[in-house]
Amino acid sequence: MVNRVKSEIIVDACIKIADQNFLPISIVKKGDSERGEILLRIINRVNKSLFYRSKFDLNINFSWQTAGSGVFLDVSESIEFIAKEKKIDLDIWIIEIEKFSEGIDIIKLFDFNKPYFINLT
Repeated sequence: MVNRVKSEIIVDACIKIADQNFLPISIVKKGDSERGEILLRIINRVNKSLFYRSKFDLNINFSWQTAGSGVFLDVSESIEFIAKEKKIDLDIWIIEIEKFSEGIDIIKLFDFNKPYFINLT
């Protein structure tokens, strides 16, 4: 079996990138440190959420894929989506990032295959 990057290391990297770019981030649920799937919730300034999940391809390359419907969900829909994901996978990580600027493609920050640097001014 080919080794892949541990989930905890990916989460730690996300926290570091968010901190470096002055983005509020929090771990809502800790999952399995080795292989837990990661659910990333991006919350915009009107409190709607967009979700991404971690994905490894056959060559163990890491990427994010849109989770759920791929559109911004309101608070109640987001809570339902998270509850459903937690029921499906007890080992899931859930991290949240608050996005205040509409002009930033947050998910590109966390593309570890192609580093992306943003200017928040």
